[in-house]
Amino acid sequence: MLRTRVLTALVALPVLVAVVVEAPAGLFKLLVAVTTAWGLREAAALGQLDSLSFRASASAGLVLAFFVFRSGGNEPLAVGVIVAMLVLTGLVAYWGPESEMAPLAASVLGTVYVGALYPYFAFLRNCAGGKKAFLLVLALTIVGDSSAYFVGRRFGHVRLMPRVSPNKSVEGAIASLTSSLVVMAAWWRWVGVGLDLKASLA
Repeated sequence: MLRTRVLTALVALPVLVAVVVEAPAGLFKLLVAVTTAWGLREAAALGQLDSLSFRASASAGLVLAFFVFRSGGNEPLAVGVIVAMLVLTGLVAYWGPESEMAPLAASVLGTVYVGALYPYFAFLRNCAGGKKAFLLVLALTIVGDSSAYFVGRRFGHVRLMPRVSPNKSVEGAIASLTSSLVVMAAWWRWVGVGLDLKASLA
């Protein structure tokens, strides 16, 4: 299973990088729109809702995504969604995922999260200097997640937030943060991000 995932990533990653670097802005925006619709389907499915509620949740997310795409972004909405997701994570950690409200909250906030924030992938990549910024986000995500997985699997003993994600460990989280800082410093040194080093690391 792990070998299959690694091979898939090795094939998919160069394709993704090529798309980020070479695709016209309109095509990239269309690809993000398709990815948003797919993400909304997955987010709505988290709630294990019946067919009608599933369609209503996904449709509401599509309307929200359309609004964000058309408006070119909405910072107060984006900040509100991020804060709401952090609150939800804290509530699940406190109450436990077995709470009756957890699936519904996860579905509603999940569709809002995808609908409000996924369009920013297109906004980021298509802005001035956006290709380099997008690749940086991609690099940080891959390195951080990979470090957390491999270090956590080998050395992880202290559970980070077992009610939310039982397999996450403190050791993996530390590895993720450390490796991300190293990548950020290296990117700042050799590629540049338009910020000073302290701001980049922060």
